[in-house]
Amino acid sequence: MVSKQRLRVRMLNKLKNQKEEEALSRSFIIKVKLFKLSMFKRAKTVMFYLSKKGEVQTRQMINEAVKSGKRI
Repeated sequence: MVSKQRLRVRMLNKLKNQKEEEALSRSFIIKVKLFKLSMFKRAKTVMFYLSKKGEVQTRQMINEAVKSGKRI
């Protein structure tokens, strides 16, 4: 069985080694899925984290949520 620490290291390495185009594509897919969720559509307030390099890019999601009237 893989320990939690080993799994964390493995996933961080995968994120660091993925190509920028792939990361942007995955971020876009996540954004589309998020904005389609009925729970997200109904929400008046949502919470995001500011992404760091190698993470899902959230800045565009935040900007779009603000434009749609959500409180961040």
